[in-house]
Amino acid sequence: MHSGFRSETARATYKLGCVLQDMGSLAQGRSLIEDAETLRKELVAPENWEPASNEDPYDGLIICWSR
Repeated sequence: MHSGFRSETARATYKLGCVLQDMGSLAQGRSLIEDAETLRKELVAPENWEPASNEDPYDGLIICWSR
């Protein structure tokens, strides 16, 4: 994985995990969400870290949005 896309990778992994859970693949979705949390923890300063309870912390990782 290219280091320049770590934030995007964390967000996309989280979103995919949520979709899989919504489709009934709970274990596979949970695994991806846990992977996303591990990656997000590497990206967020320790003093600002807290587990995500929704997608907002992942959306906050993305600096530039394109239309």
